[in-house]
Formats: sequence, structure tokens, C-alpha cells
Amino acid sequence: VRNDDFTIMMIGSINSGIGVPGVLSLCEELKNDKVHFVFVGGGSEEDTMRRYAKEHKLKNALFIGRKPFSDMPYYFEQADALLLSLSNKNLSHIDVIIPARLQSYLSAGKPVFAMAGKGVTEIINDAQCGFAVPSGDYQTMTTVIRDCLSKCNNDLSVLGNNGRKYYEAHFTKAKAIDDLCRLMNIKK
Repeated sequence: VRNDDFTIMMIGSINSGIGVPGVLSLCEELKNDKVHFVFVGGGSEEDTMRRYAKEHKLKNALFIGRKPFSDMPYYFEQADALLLSLSNKNLSHIDVIIPARLQSYLSAGKPVFAMAGKGVTEIINDAQCGFAVPSGDYQTMTTVIRDCLSKCNNDLSVLGNNGRKYYEAHFTKAKAIDDLCRLMNIKK
């Protein structure tokens, strides 16, 4: 990836639940822009995505493969933004899914671009940490990314910091234990 390019990473499992067609279409739509997508992780759809990228000459899609958990801080640091995508299948629970990946992304303090359901969208909007569109809506996400790169480069660190603050307020281990104790009426 060239230094003047904008690097969007997806870190974690690459499986059918991420909405592979939408992710690949997003890469294709932005293949002539100064945007690179880096995929860190493996899974059942990794080979499919690699083949598609090779066959369609998507030089803006780089696959790193699986890496140890201890290496994740390095990869998060290299990203300008993080991509979260969920399948747009007509499943009733899709709108309420909050993948663990989102908590990791918020923790990393990087802006989030999401193609996901209402649960993810509500958190991103509440945290003011990025941009969310419906699952599979790569056309709108393409526009969002292009607009963001032309208008909000300076605001990206603010979005990332907002995400980190939201993580600390809602998703730390101590916060989870406190919330559980409160729900169960247990005094610590």
C-alpha cells in the first residue's frame, strides 16, 4: 500500500456472514481511487475473495491472512479506517447483531465504515465514530468513502477518538461486570 493511499482494513474472520458480495463490490467500485482494502484474517470465504480479487484485477485488495492476536495492535495502527460488513440476507436477527469485531474496532480508536444492520448503525451514530449504511449497500458506502476522503480527512481522528471513548464507556470488562451486577442486584 502506498503512503498516500487511504487504507481501510477489515480485521477478523472472513466468512459468509460478512456479506462477501458487498465487500468485493465495494473494492471494485473504488479500484481506481486512492483507497486500499487490507484484509487481516482467514476463514471460509478467504480463498473465494482472493480468487475474485485476482480474476478482477483488484490491486486495491490485499490479503494478509491469519495473524496472531498479539499482532493486532500493529495492524490496527496501520489502518486509516476499519470496515465492518454484515450479510444482507433476510434474517430477522441481522438488524440486532452487534459483532465483537465492532468492539475491537472501537477499542482501536479508528473510524468505522459499516455496511450492517440497525444495531451496528445505532452504535456508530451514538458514538459518532464513523459511517453506517444498510448491509450490502456498497453503492452508498462508495459515495460515503469518496465524500469522506474529499471533505473530512481532518475529522477522521476525531471519529476514531469518539469510538475509543464509547468503548471505554460501554464495553470494557469492568463496565460489563458492573452492568451485570446491577442487573442482578448484586452489590460489589
